[in-house]
Amino acid sequence: MFRTLRDETSIIIDNAINTVYYMRGAVNYFDYYEMTYVERQKISKFLEKRFKEESKKPAHLNRVY
Repeated sequence: MFRTLRDETSIIIDNAINTVYYMRGAVNYFDYYEMTYVERQKISKFLEKRFKEESKKPAHLNRVY
């Protein structure tokens, strides 16, 4: 049981760090934890959509993530 909680905590922290990094200051680390699960999921979906859109650009163009 405690191992599962530790693993889930690690995943949450990793997701927070990744989200904060890619949001470029629009969301800070502590604000991320104040958000609801639904809000965090919406941000994740937004980032996934942006990554997908930017990956379609030709290689010679700068990609803005």
